[in-house]
This record gives sequence, C-alpha cells and structure tokens, in this order.
Amino acid sequence: MITPTQFIYQAAQKTPKVITPSGKEIEYTFPEVPECKDDLCWLCGGKTNGKGTPKKKTIKPTFTDHPLARAPMSQSICVACTWALSERSLRNYSILATAEGLYHPSREEIQKICLSPPKPPFLLTIAVSGQKWLHFKTKINYNNTAFTVAFEDMLTTVIPIQFATMTKYIELLYNGGFTKDEILSGKYNSSRILAYNLIRFMEHEEKIRDSRGSRQFELAVFLTQKKEGK
Repeated sequence: MITPTQFIYQAAQKTPKVITPSGKEIEYTFPEVPECKDDLCWLCGGKTNGKGTPKKKTIKPTFTDHPLARAPMSQSICVACTWALSERSLRNYSILATAEGLYHPSREEIQKICLSPPKPPFLLTIAVSGQKWLHFKTKINYNNTAFTVAFEDMLTTVIPIQFATMTKYIELLYNGGFTKDEILSGKYNSSRILAYNLIRFMEHEEKIRDSRGSRQFELAVFLTQKKEGK
C-alpha cells in the first residue's frame, strides 16, 4: 500500500509548481534515484520497487526521528522519502495532498479544509514551527466525515461537524475581545466577561466547554483569526 510520503510525491509530480501562502512559487524537481536491494523503505516502510538511496547517506546526523522508522532492518530510503527529505519547503509549510495535486495552504485555507474536507484520498499536515518533518508522520484519509491530520507532530482527529461548532463559538469569543490563551484554558478575565455580556458569554462558553483539552479544540483555536473590523 502507498505510504503518506509516496502519496505526497505523486501529488507533487502532478503539480510541481506550488504557490505558498506568501505568494512565493516553489518548483519541485524529481532527480533520478539509483537501484537498491531492499524491498522496503527504512523511513516510511513503503515498497522501494528496486530504487532507493543508502540510509547512511540520506539520513542526516541532525535527524531525530529514528524511533519512527517503519522498516528499521532496511538500509534504503525510497524515491519519495529521498525527495521529501531534500525539500526544505515540505518542512516549512503545511501540506495538502490530493489526487489532483500538492498544495501549501494558508491558515485560513486549512480552516476551510477542516470545515469542508476534499474528496478522499487526501492528507493534511499543519506546520506550526516549520522545523519538523511531518510528511511521513501523517496518514492518508479515505473518509472525510472524520479524518486525521498531523498538527505539528501530533496526529489529530477532525470531525467537521464538531469542528464547525467549536470554530463558530471560538471565533465569537476571540473577536469579542478574549485571548486565545483564555479560550484554551477556560480562565477568562472578569472585566472582559462583563464587556462581552455575562449571559452571552455563558451561552457561548457552554458550547465549547466539553471540547476544551482535546487536540481538535486546540487546532480550532490555532486556526481562528481576527475578522476584519474586529
């Protein structure tokens, strides 16, 4: 079965030119990879199909995810993982891969994806620090009523119906003057509660209280932005 990194590789081949959220154009290239004897890729565990680079040359000394290797007995890195590890932009930017191509979505676009996900199969990684390899840690989704994303390096389940409710009330609170830290912790400033209106605050806080502490809730807060005029 195809692995997440191999899925991203195939998507990139369909759309080698990708526009980043800042408007920068990235053009991906796909160098030739030599033959190898290992059947599986050390990193993603996918089939090499007889092509791969030596692990000792491809995996840099700074790579810290050795315990996550899917085929630790292999000494080869497949074509897709070799390519992915050489492309720094796959670490710096979030990734949406679909059957149509590869995209680097903005935070606003990621929120829309979580509310209305694409037709499967697809995968989504959400880069926060831009310093971690997420492509081999995520999952390919074959269902969009509940799906998995790599939110930084933690797998997070998103259920669009629940996510929509969280987002609605988080945005009301955030644009009503509360900070993201207050919404995440549930510890609100009393003066801001009075300014917001106590009854309205209690109604809106009740809608999200039971979700607080979940990774999906944290993701909804992370993706929330100020609306124009607020």
